[in-house]
Amino acid sequence: MPPSLPKKLFARELTGQFRFRKQDALWKPFSKIPGRMCYRLKYLVPPNVLEEGYVFLGFSKSGQFVLSYSLQIDTDEHTAYPDHIYRLQWWHFIPCKRLQLISEVPLFGEENIFHSLFIAFCEWPEDNTKVTIYGHSTPPAGDDGCQCYLTVTAVPSLGGCHDCQMRTHVVASVPSIQQCFRHSFCVHSKFELAPPFPFFSPRVQLRVDGIVILNTGDSISKSTRSSCDRARSSMCEKCCGSSYGPVNGNVGGANTNNMGVPRPGSLCGCSTLSSHRPALRAKNLCNSNTANSNESPSLTPASTDVEDSISIRQSSQRSFFSPSSSAASDCPSQSSESVIVHTTHTRTVTFSVRRFSTQDQQVEEEESPVTAEDDYDLAYKSILPVQVVWNKKPLNIIRTVRSDMSLVTVLQMTFDIEHYMAEAIHHDADWGPRYVAFCNYDLQILDVCPSSQNVYGTVYALIQAKESAETSRFSRMMVKLYQTQLFFVFNLCTGLYSTLFIAPLSEVDERILRARGDWNSPGNKECCMLRRKSAIPQSFFNSVHVLSNESVFREKSLSMLIAPYMYTAIML
Repeated sequence: MPPSLPKKLFARELTGQFRFRKQDALWKPFSKIPGRMCYRLKYLVPPNVLEEGYVFLGFSKSGQFVLSYSLQIDTDEHTAYPDHIYRLQWWHFIPCKRLQLISEVPLFGEENIFHSLFIAFCEWPEDNTKVTIYGHSTPPAGDDGCQCYLTVTAVPSLGGCHDCQMRTHVVASVPSIQQCFRHSFCVHSKFELAPPFPFFSPRVQLRVDGIVILNTGDSISKSTRSSCDRARSSMCEKCCGSSYGPVNGNVGGANTNNMGVPRPGSLCGCSTLSSHRPALRAKNLCNSNTANSNESPSLTPASTDVEDSISIRQSSQRSFFSPSSSAASDCPSQSSESVIVHTTHTRTVTFSVRRFSTQDQQVEEEESPVTAEDDYDLAYKSILPVQVVWNKKPLNIIRTVRSDMSLVTVLQMTFDIEHYMAEAIHHDADWGPRYVAFCNYDLQILDVCPSSQNVYGTVYALIQAKESAETSRFSRMMVKLYQTQLFFVFNLCTGLYSTLFIAPLSEVDERILRARGDWNSPGNKECCMLRRKSAIPQSFFNSVHVLSNESVFREKSLSMLIAPYMYTAIML
């Protein structure tokens, strides 16, 4: 028989927990949600909210907010297609009181969205300053890409912020609490998801606080956003100032000037890559002939061993302030650049920094060098577009950081899978000399380690390769279709990557493939099975919290919104 509530309270008074002894299991305060903590939604919001079709997603992790979104469908002026406009609402929840609208932010920027989106509202394990909203359309039939949208927005203040209070006094006619820059900025981005359309797994891809890891189907992109009210505050010094400085280590004895080179390790608090296991075969994937080049400063961590690490080369470094304002030659990066881009010699890893401010700056034409077309094309493919919005106005990319600026810094690192596959096959695969070309592949993220910030992934590839000399019956080896699998690890701090394992080739019957019409990769199914087997239970407050509008696509409304650890429910 479970203990009574007075006994549970007595145990908590004595031990600080709902149990008398450490070896006993923790008791729950209530076996079910008390009836007095269940509320009807129609009594908590104005009638027009229900009439306009607001979709309520659920409680936030803290239980202080109830999240909802609204959908407005307009007609596009040029195409006459229906244009979907999404907005996210933050409602302050206080027991026995009506919901108060704290903030409303537009989702996904000024994009023309012509289809209904699956929306996932995600909170990081321990970062309670901002949230991520991910949206994607239904994947089309065929080889066309699927449009995906991303918004990272700040968690609004409940009145404890001095700047928010000042704005509330200035705009007294607006009923909701006015939010300052730090509590209301939005960063919008989008990308095209390539076939076979890997699923977005927020509990894996948002495991590192403040970092969004995206699987675009042909690359892995890491993106971080940080805001600071003053450029010389401690937070800005961490996200802006400390990321530029001399690199202590250099590979191959290159006589280069490393002053001002961005160090990805310092951006996330890691200066070195955690020691690899012996199974990790780290190779220098860059040509040794370029090691002495004066145009390739390295991005290696300070204490990484020169012989055993994968050297990261910077073969191009450009300023992409506009399509015609990039540096035409390699030069050391500076904090006054609008967009700073670094890429490896093999173009496998691309790193970029962009800063946005609420203050406009005049850019003179003579300060903007002419860009090379191929370099701008490289940045366009490797860097996701970003739009930063505050107070319903888009912010501009700045060139010069001043002490009185409010900044949003966007850092991205992209790991290109096609370039990596070509590298790994030629350097690590036993059957590398037989390789001809790859036909299709399926990229999957297996796991992310929050402590070392390593991303473990696998690629199921369908390739063309020559027959082996032992099995070929002809003097001239035939080109056949094979399937293989590559396991790799990619570090989000340093940009270092290495191959863990490459599976041997297994022949694929082309007649079966033609009859089926498409290559059925087992990637998603196997990854889900591996995640289930290796899943470690985590507490609610230390895990990724996800709310979605899945019920909208099922055309069946939720019966109630539950805050399980607050023992509160809202009946719809």
